[in-house]
Amino acid sequence: MFLQEGQYERLQSLLGDPNALLDVRCPLTGDTPLIAAARHGHERVVELLVQMGADLTLTNDAEESALEVASKKIKKIMLSEFCLATS
Repeated sequence: MFLQEGQYERLQSLLGDPNALLDVRCPLTGDTPLIAAARHGHERVVELLVQMGADLTLTNDAEESALEVASKKIKKIMLSEFCLATS
């Protein structure tokens, strides 16, 4: 729920936990945190998730990836952060 609301600080504190699961799926939709953040336009959350290594290729139950549900602006952020993280 906090991902849909864009609660960046709460997410940041949770990701400080080495046991955090970046790619856990919602049991109702199959959305990962990255898919949910991208769908709802939460730029800072998307940036953080990609920086932490969230998988951009995963899909939900409707076979949609984060890139497919994201606005153009969010897609640019995801791809930019992904390039920085992999270089």
